[in-house]
Amino acid sequence: MKSGGCLAWGAALWQCAICMSTRLHTIHKTDKHQAKLQFEQRRPQAPAGDWALAGMPGGGDMPPGEEPELRQILMAVQQSLTQIDSKIDSLSNRMVQMTERLDKHADCLDQSERCISEMEDGQATMSFGHVKMGKQLAAIQAKVE
Repeated sequence: MKSGGCLAWGAALWQCAICMSTRLHTIHKTDKHQAKLQFEQRRPQAPAGDWALAGMPGGGDMPPGEEPELRQILMAVQQSLTQIDSKIDSLSNRMVQMTERLDKHADCLDQSERCISEMEDGQATMSFGHVKMGKQLAAIQAKVE
């Protein structure tokens, strides 16, 4: 009798486990479905029409009273984006120009440093430009000291 009671108790426990598993699975599916519905309700839906042409998701036409207002907003946004693009292009071009100018100044500085080091080593031939630069360098050094 004891073994039969244990088997009955084990079978009931097994039945309970299956039932609980099924319930949990159903609850999980229901919660997942409700979460999806809540997400769908919170997500803004864009109307179709001109918005669909601009790549906006959604369906249906714009409400009759809002169509001109929304179109004006869309045009203003597109205009602002165009202005931003042109400003970025302008800044990019200016940066290229500034980089080129800095490169030229760096080349001039390198050449001046070579001339000065050659003059200090006594290897340079003293042209008018070298003499003038040497005088300017001496004047700058005198001011520093």
